[in-house]
Amino acid sequence: MPLREEIYELFRKVQTITGYTGTSVEDTVKVPDGKSEKELLSLIKEKVEIIENELVSYKNQLEESSIMLETQIEEISKTYEELSTLYDVTKILSKSLDPTQVLDTLIESIKNSIPSEGIGIYLDFLDFEDFILSIQEDSPINDNIEENKRYIIEYLKTDHPKTLIMEGEQLKEAFPQGEDFLNSLIIIPICGNNECYGALTLANRERGSIFTAGDRKLLESIANQIHFSLENYIYLRDKIEQERLHEQISIAKDIQLSLLPSEVYQPENVQIAASFSPAVEVAGDYYDVFPMQVGTFLIVADVSGKGIPASLLMSSFRSAVRIMAESYTDLPGLVGRVNDHIAQNEIADRFVTSMFIILDEDKGTFYYSNAGHDPIILYRKKKDEFFEISNRGIPIGIFEDQEYIEDSFKLERGDVFVVYTDGIPEARNTKKEEFGFERFKETVKKNADKTAQEIKDEILNAVSRFVGEAKQHDDTTFMVVKYQ
Repeated sequence: MPLREEIYELFRKVQTITGYTGTSVEDTVKVPDGKSEKELLSLIKEKVEIIENELVSYKNQLEESSIMLETQIEEISKTYEELSTLYDVTKILSKSLDPTQVLDTLIESIKNSIPSEGIGIYLDFLDFEDFILSIQEDSPINDNIEENKRYIIEYLKTDHPKTLIMEGEQLKEAFPQGEDFLNSLIIIPICGNNECYGALTLANRERGSIFTAGDRKLLESIANQIHFSLENYIYLRDKIEQERLHEQISIAKDIQLSLLPSEVYQPENVQIAASFSPAVEVAGDYYDVFPMQVGTFLIVADVSGKGIPASLLMSSFRSAVRIMAESYTDLPGLVGRVNDHIAQNEIADRFVTSMFIILDEDKGTFYYSNAGHDPIILYRKKKDEFFEISNRGIPIGIFEDQEYIEDSFKLERGDVFVVYTDGIPEARNTKKEEFGFERFKETVKKNADKTAQEIKDEILNAVSRFVGEAKQHDDTTFMVVKYQ
């Protein structure tokens, strides 16, 4: 083939490579007429340069894409490692309700992700306070560990402690004694909702001289996981304690109810009805009715305060009354012995007001001794008049060796009297108004012709209507006695 034709053929190939998109050979080959071989070679050279430049550009693009791909793969790999570590941390923390039981395993997981010469977890919450550490045996960090602990604990006491990353001069200033062995330190507080329970601490990162932003992000996520686990543990422990307390209170309530008469004793010619309503699950109120050789013994008492402390003192008071009534000689003597027994226990700020009564149904007389209690309210329908019956005497349990007195009251047919705790007159409605003695007396008067049981029910109904939606603020106990 002649040289000129070879050059033409070469030109056509170059023309095609450089991207000419004709549909026929005639369209594809656009060889200028009258061009010498030298001129054609020059045109070919220009086309080749275009191809070369495009190849170089493509190569550069490939290199940039390769670098970007490697970076993305590295980021994906790092993210995978972080997610894997967080998954391991979550799995470790889920193995025990109490996070303090898995701290050693947790440290090993952190060490695998961020290898460091020293790793520690400090926790101070509930009744737990400790610094769990993992430090290389030959590390000089061990020689100054107490100083490092103090620094971290003091830092956590500052207002709203944040993540602290130290190196170089800042590290030397904070730990001048560690200049020879500390090159990097990170402290991640385990805090949230204004509650700070401790910190994650890592010293001297092994791969690289400093802790990176990625390390910080991962450690803060781990700290959040630990904080969440601690919050769950505290919540669950509180719930368990509440359930346990509720169960104990329920048992205490059953015990307290068992100390009250299962049925109210009914002496001849007398009707007696009683009501007991605690403000909370257990109460400090008490009543009792039982026969004695000298007549029928009645008592209504009110321990200061409410709840379990009051109920415990009430239980002790009830036991003392029952036991000492067996050796009864006179009413003031019984009250005095019960008082001395309670006072000897030295229960601070606790006392019992009570009304002791011996009812002689044959004579139609009752004898009473008051220990700081509200007066008995008696309504005499025959004359349509009220009596407030009381005598002096300090509450039970304040001082030993107190003298109490006995008085008596002669009953008439149809008399109704009520012995009560202050939860009745002091019952309050939503306007903070008290039920009061006038409403109390009016209720007794209106229902005096009814049985003692019915009078008791009417008193409860009247108080309930008055109180309405208001919460019961005090224990309510009373006893209705009607003389036939």
